[in-house]
Amino acid sequence: MCATCDDTIHSIAIGTLRISDIGAVLRHETTYDSLHPAGRALVRMIRDRQVDAGADGIDLTIDFLAAGESWSELDADGNVVIRNPQPEPR
Repeated sequence: MCATCDDTIHSIAIGTLRISDIGAVLRHETTYDSLHPAGRALVRMIRDRQVDAGADGIDLTIDFLAAGESWSELDADGNVVIRNPQPEPR
């Protein structure tokens, strides 16, 4: 098990970390700095997962096409592919 996980479990066991405190920080009702270090680690983990989940649903293809812009993506092999390339200005 990881050191952060051990610290978090220990903090819950001795009562220095309360789930309600984590929720208050996530709802912006109190500050991140007010948390025990194990609580801060949990908040970081939760926020990272929220960001990852939100980014998965973003598709800017229509926006770029409407603006007449090109964009780059990685293909399955990790190579850069330019989509909707624009002609070079003369």
